[in-house]
Amino acid sequence: MRVRNWCFDSNIFEHYDHSKATIGVGNLRLGGTGKTPMIEYLAELLGSDYKTVVLSRGYGRKTKGYLLASDKDIASTIGDEPAQIHSKFKNIAVAVSESRKIGLQNLLVDLPEHQVVLLDDVMQHRAVNPGLKIMLTTFSNPFFEDFVLPMGRLREARSGAKRADIIVVTKCPTNLSISQMHTFEKLINPKANKSVFFSTELYKNIAHIQDSEKKPLDFLIGKNVVLLTGLASAKSVVEFVKSMSNLLKHFEFADHHAFTEKELSSVISFVNAKNDEKTLVLTTEKDAQRLRVLADFEKFATLPVYVLPLSIEFLRDSEQAFKNRIVDYVKSNS
Repeated sequence: MRVRNWCFDSNIFEHYDHSKATIGVGNLRLGGTGKTPMIEYLAELLGSDYKTVVLSRGYGRKTKGYLLASDKDIASTIGDEPAQIHSKFKNIAVAVSESRKIGLQNLLVDLPEHQVVLLDDVMQHRAVNPGLKIMLTTFSNPFFEDFVLPMGRLREARSGAKRADIIVVTKCPTNLSISQMHTFEKLINPKANKSVFFSTELYKNIAHIQDSEKKPLDFLIGKNVVLLTGLASAKSVVEFVKSMSNLLKHFEFADHHAFTEKELSSVISFVNAKNDEKTLVLTTEKDAQRLRVLADFEKFATLPVYVLPLSIEFLRDSEQAFKNRIVDYVKSNS
């Protein structure tokens, strides 16, 4: 990885510069830093004022090559995270391509009027050079305390952080003090032209998996929850559920796990055996995309199954500064 990065830095390996504004979100660590909530935050910020496209690899899909998402596409054709974004943001185009370069080149043909492209998971995919790079690192597992695989969970050396224009520390405690932020920033040690921000995860409500009827978080109080996840890290979700309700059982699977009918039947059987009006199933938005394509989904959805939407919130009145940095870049390059 060091040699590969040196080849890109020395222009021995060429990288593609798109003619439109490109914002990349990535990390140094394997999964679980909050890339999808950040992409959604950026989509919401830019989507109403700029013709915005999200370009993803479409990890876990059964298709290959470049694909511009349509209303017929689901998790198996474009991937769970692109499917989630496509279903939530009707004014945002979504495309998938294993090769970011080929994807961007196709967008110039299919959507020539687009003004900004949001790219996920870009730190190690260097064949494309985003104009603005946002690197995420979690508060509980910061990159500066981690090590490269197999000693740790980093995909590359800590020095890779120097390529980021913005570093966002995610999943912070809501009561993080200013002094803690300053200590963290010193450990990150950003260059003069780099910015560091701090954010936390935010749950506002839950929604029924079938009709999307929303209920306040207080609905979980006193409930017995069966949690179903396929995430890189479910720690924060588990902690939240335990803080609001009684966690009966956690059916936990690997990130982007393709659920099977047998696994879904196990959840159905467990809930039915409880025969308790206070018992409900809770899953994440990303997992819901993969659950909806299963043949047994209709039977599953007859249970009280709810989806927990996740968003991010910047701490200590720093949100406007972050927004300004993003919008100023897009204005200058769209």
